[in-house]
Amino acid sequence: MPIQLWTNTKHMYNHMIRFNCQLLLFVSFISLAQNEQPMLVIDYDFYLNFDGPTHFRSSLYIKGNERLFVQGHGDNESIEEEKEQKEDGSFSFSFKFFENDSIGGYNYTNLTNDTIISRKPWFDKKIYFLKEQVTQIDWRIYEDTQKVGSILCQKASGNFRGRTYEVWFAPEFPLNAGPWKLSGLPGIILKAADTTGKSVMVFSKIRKEDPALFPRIGIDNEKFISIEEYAKLQKSAGQELARKLMAKMPRGVKIEATSSESLEIFED
Repeated sequence: MPIQLWTNTKHMYNHMIRFNCQLLLFVSFISLAQNEQPMLVIDYDFYLNFDGPTHFRSSLYIKGNERLFVQGHGDNESIEEEKEQKEDGSFSFSFKFFENDSIGGYNYTNLTNDTIISRKPWFDKKIYFLKEQVTQIDWRIYEDTQKVGSILCQKASGNFRGRTYEVWFAPEFPLNAGPWKLSGLPGIILKAADTTGKSVMVFSKIRKEDPALFPRIGIDNEKFISIEEYAKLQKSAGQELARKLMAKMPRGVKIEATSSESLEIFED
């Protein structure tokens, strides 16, 4: 009787060892699969056509539920475009300004909590951090296809922040991602342009990299502003710039901001 009991216990012990080994292998396989998932990096040529085109070399990093779009630095970011003398002797100036610093602007999207954090360089070396919810764009998907580079893409259109965008997304890469704040399609957006031609984003290269190289952003101690606060800042940007310029002008010179353009258009 004791021998039979010992034999059963031994079989149970061996079975438990086999089970634990199989469980460890299964867990290890899952961890390995997760670690092997590469990070995608997509480079874009980003054009803003406000009083003449400005070209940004931008990059989109995609890892799991995280996306980081780094705008980069533009060619000729601050240029006096035009000076015209009026009949009353005054002058009309047209400027384009893209405030930037060594880090530049970026948009960090976390799909786990559907938030976007944007870094916004501003006048006088101010930096604003904007936090907002991901906007669910009501995309219309068409049957039209074309190749963007060598990648077959499908057409879609939708409205976002005062502009209508026509985009081309790649079903070959079925990830919810795109340049800037454009997303929400069953494939990465590789080309986007608003219908006025003011904003154009076209991918130039796509590659896989080690996910450990995903850029980290230091935002733990930053104070965030809301999208409503940012809209007010943007609307007052022209007047703020006029005040800065007047402070450097001789006494008696008056500068008035008559109009301004930006990528995001907010309703009054």
